[in-house]
Amino acid sequence: MFDCHPATEQPKAEFLEYLYEQSGRDQLPKGHPLRKTYTGLWQEFMRNSAEEARAAWWAVQEFDR
Repeated sequence: MFDCHPATEQPKAEFLEYLYEQSGRDQLPKGHPLRKTYTGLWQEFMRNSAEEARAAWWAVQEFDR
């Protein structure tokens, strides 16, 4: 059973809305498959975050050499 508690779901919804606003998807050309959608926003955020974390880790590794 899925428990939809407002105290935990509202922050998730607000963060997803933030990701949408930052993505610029509402500005994509008419007919673009991602225009005005939330599809894949979380995955895109995770991929970008992982790439940033990897780059930061690598910078530390290079500094320590």
